[in-house]
Amino acid sequence: MLEEIRKAMLLLQQRWNSQEGKALLAQIVSKIELNEPWTPLMMNFAFTTETDNFKDLRGAPLSKLNIDKADFRETELDYADFKGASLKYADFRGSQVTYVDFSQACLIQANFEYCRMIRVNLVGANLSNANLANAILTLGNLVKTNFTGADLTNAILLGADIEDAIFTDAILTNTRFGKLAGQ
Repeated sequence: MLEEIRKAMLLLQQRWNSQEGKALLAQIVSKIELNEPWTPLMMNFAFTTETDNFKDLRGAPLSKLNIDKADFRETELDYADFKGASLKYADFRGSQVTYVDFSQACLIQANFEYCRMIRVNLVGANLSNANLANAILTLGNLVKTNFTGADLTNAILLGADIEDAIFTDAILTNTRFGKLAGQ
């Protein structure tokens, strides 16, 4: 199973390394920065037909970009790389966020409400005042993540590594912490 996941990740990441993929990603980032629709650009791109709405940034290399206020609602983001990116006020509601690297990202007041965030890397990320209500952060690496003032109402953090994470003034109503079977 792990080999199958690794192969899927590599295929999705490699499509962005082609000349077509790099040009497309530059156009998409420009549209995101201008808060304009970008999904029409995806119509003929590799593997996009696997998604329901063409909101497919799976495997995209978006590290260190400044894309504050980005609209990623209901977007497929599996295996994307946002390491060190600035994503203040970004909206991820309802998105699929599996194996995504948000390490060292600035996610102040980002909205992850109802996101499935499986095996996400948030090491050292700043999620101050972010909305993670009803989010699932299973098996995530949340070491040194700053959740100051964040809303984690009804969030599930099972199997997550929360060593040195900061939860000062966070809203933790009905938040579930714990280990998964076999951990």
